[in-house]
Amino acid sequence: MEEEKQRALLFHVWMLDDYAELLQWLQEETVTHADFSRMKGKVEDANVPEEVKELHYRMIERLARVQGKLENLSWMSEHLKILHDLQQTFTQTFDKERIYQKAFELVSRVMDVDAFFIAFYRKGEENIYIPFAIDNGIRYESWTIPFGQGIVSEVLKTGRSIHIHAGAKQERKEEICWGNPAQDTKTLIFVPMVLRGKMKGVITAQSYREFAYKKEHEELLRIIGTQVASAIENTELYERMMELAIKDELTGLKNRRAFQVDLHDKIRQANLRGEPLSLLMIDSDNLKEINDTYGHHAGDLLLHRVAESINYCLGPREEAYRYAGDEFIVLALGADGETARKKAKAMQQHLRLYPPVINKMKIPASLSIGIDTYPVSAKNAEELKKHADQALYVSKKLRNAVTLYER
Repeated sequence: MEEEKQRALLFHVWMLDDYAELLQWLQEETVTHADFSRMKGKVEDANVPEEVKELHYRMIERLARVQGKLENLSWMSEHLKILHDLQQTFTQTFDKERIYQKAFELVSRVMDVDAFFIAFYRKGEENIYIPFAIDNGIRYESWTIPFGQGIVSEVLKTGRSIHIHAGAKQERKEEICWGNPAQDTKTLIFVPMVLRGKMKGVITAQSYREFAYKKEHEELLRIIGTQVASAIENTELYERMMELAIKDELTGLKNRRAFQVDLHDKIRQANLRGEPLSLLMIDSDNLKEINDTYGHHAGDLLLHRVAESINYCLGPREEAYRYAGDEFIVLALGADGETARKKAKAMQQHLRLYPPVINKMKIPASLSIGIDTYPVSAKNAEELKKHADQALYVSKKLRNAVTLYER
């Protein structure tokens, strides 16, 4: 009996050293489940009474529960940091690519992610749009997949997450991930992106490791997916507002506000490249007569046809604007005065061939155009516009004319 007590005492002392080491690892957050298994094995093999073993089993279990709570606290802390970083990024940008990239970076911080993509779907459409996908370190171009079949469609239809490990994946027998040709992903999680009760898409993460994801990972993906959907919706709203701010509703051309911004940018580009920049100021010769004769609806039709004729003749480095009323402007980067004159003639010719049609009757229409070229005869943006306006004044006296500004 005395020998048994001695062995138990020595074992207690021996285990105290292990407990001290384990507590240090807990503090450093380096302890693993294997460490607890190793300690249980040491107790199992010890030559001590069962009540002594039971005492240490309980101690190890308590320490394991402490470890679990610490892991949860660490996860919650990292979770909150991720959401804070996400919110910071999403409130500071309307760049979709940056939003997608940030979502991937933050998911990768707390999850083992070898493949990741975000998919969007609008109810009633035939295809699911995937704007962002990374697999095995490779960023893929955006593409679409048919709606109605496959895992992504299943999540969209049911609104439920799908969590698949290697065995379940084999049972499904579907190509639902890419992976490395030599090593396929083994754990997959597909989570719906829901915003204000409406299904917006699916966010998915995949890993080469088996059983890589827990319920907490699914919840994190759900929250991040909602944040991404909200950020993209805000970005698209911003893009629509910006488009309305710089686009003329009647003709679809850019408006005066956009011209003021673009003019200085084109001047800068012309300076950098050592190229000319021609400004064509264009005015309809017939708007008042058509309005008075046929009504304002016909006048709108004329403006629309003028815009079509201008657009038809534009090159890839040229931009058209509805400046005011029936006045239009074209900025032609790289075009000298003669090139701009030929372009102006082409616009007149196109409108002559395709005039507005009212009550099945073609209504003759013509354009007066004035041109100036930077830096040939204008030193800055203000002079360029002023000289083109002066040239237009000459053309309007003649009607259906093209005039190049001369000093």
